[in-house]
Amino acid sequence: MMNVTEITPANLLVVSVETVDNSLNDGICPANNFVGSLLLAALLDSVLESAGERLYPTIPEGPLNQGLFVCFVRDANQATRIICEHVLSKAALKSVTRIFRRDLSEDLLRCVYPEGGDAASEIELISKIFAVCGQTNLALAEFARKLQALQKLTPPGDLPKS
Repeated sequence: MMNVTEITPANLLVVSVETVDNSLNDGICPANNFVGSLLLAALLDSVLESAGERLYPTIPEGPLNQGLFVCFVRDANQATRIICEHVLSKAALKSVTRIFRRDLSEDLLRCVYPEGGDAASEIELISKIFAVCGQTNLALAEFARKLQALQKLTPPGDLPKS
């Protein structure tokens, strides 16, 4: 695993799971499934680690049915393919999941799965975390701290903003 100080904005992936009725299947996956979030985070970590893509443990927020999973990976495109093929399809989550990666040219998160390029700011995603959790916790504080650190970094080849 890489040192946290070596993580750049290009390493950020956000996996967002959201169902309209707040449940994937009432009999199998009830609403407010926080255990499911922990299991999905562990699965993401395991699959990304075995592929050599994980830089830092996945940070899960919210129940599985409305969860955000923040991943720091070596190659965002490769990690997205791995997550879709080895996690989402096998866990029957492809239809209710969006994956965002950092678009360095526009300084925002862009949806890369499903393909479409929808944009989301970190503020929108943090707002979703607050709406889902209703309170801050250590992982959220850690996520916010990392986002602030990432925003201060200058991508290679870019001039510092004045």
